[in-house]
Amino acid sequence: METNKDYIDEVDNCRFVKIILMFFVLIYHSCVFWTGNWFTSNPIKNSLALKYLSLWLNSFHVYGFFLVSGYLFYYAKYERDKYKRFKNMLLVKIKRLLVPYVFVLLCWVLPFANMFMHYNEEMIVKKYLLGGSPDQLWFLLTLFWIFIFAYLCSDFWKTKSMVTAGVMVISYFLGELLESKFLNYFQIWSASRCMVFFWIGFMIRKAWKKKIFQVPGYIYLILNMVLFGFIYGLQGITGRFLKIGLHICEFLLRMEGAVMSFAILQKIAFAVNWKKYSGFLKLGKCSMPIYLLHQQIIYGLIFLFNGKMDPLANALINFIISFSISLILSRKLLKKRITRFLIGEK
Repeated sequence: METNKDYIDEVDNCRFVKIILMFFVLIYHSCVFWTGNWFTSNPIKNSLALKYLSLWLNSFHVYGFFLVSGYLFYYAKYERDKYKRFKNMLLVKIKRLLVPYVFVLLCWVLPFANMFMHYNEEMIVKKYLLGGSPDQLWFLLTLFWIFIFAYLCSDFWKTKSMVTAGVMVISYFLGELLESKFLNYFQIWSASRCMVFFWIGFMIRKAWKKKIFQVPGYIYLILNMVLFGFIYGLQGITGRFLKIGLHICEFLLRMEGAVMSFAILQKIAFAVNWKKYSGFLKLGKCSMPIYLLHQQIIYGLIFLFNGKMDPLANALINFIISFSISLILSRKLLKKRITRFLIGEK
């Protein structure tokens, strides 16, 4: 039988989940260059292992973040009675998400983009100032819009879960369609696509938690591998209906992957007693700043080492150096009150 302590510990364990997901994001960005569709899109040496590792990680890591955010949102709003007033919630999310977006964009992302990409003024306006494709900062804008919508609709979500499920599915596919058809101003269509994962986390905390944790971890992994293998085994097929089917399977893979990552990492958190490791706790305080800073370091490393070493060694260097430098920078930024504010930390 679940105790009240377990119920609270699952909330605390979300810190562990987010730290591990942050590592997955770093691993993903360390090897996604070898898909041939990232950064300068010109890997001199190919690596199928890195390609498919990055594709697999991309199928769940960021969606796991959205799920955890929805899980914690339900806990804060309905169990801790936070977010009573929209204005207060809005100010918190502006400080937490929009302030670091502007600061990191102007002081970090744009200088690196100018150094490596050489975009013209029109592209800079579209990609960064209008938020169409602002590198890793897309997550901040997307999560901001999701929080706004969630606050306005959460009472409906709580009482009309079946109707909301249908709305979330429509929102996902509508967002996916409009992302590719129109400029994704300030990531509004990405928010439409990703809201379903936030809602799943919301519903797990509300009603689905026992069912989620009753499924053995290996079942999640087997189902995930089957879906992943099916989708990427049929890449390049033609036919409208087959492509629609693949989009549906990709949606299922992302949903299953988000739930899988949350459920398995929660189980690991209970098993390892992670809170007794002070270094891990300190790392948790730096996880968001590390996310904000790491990607541009990887750009520089790829620029230096592309084709000059084995891709696996290059990816390993990408991970170690980007993590180390972004950790050092994060700890420095967290020391001063003004810089803590600028990166969205208290």
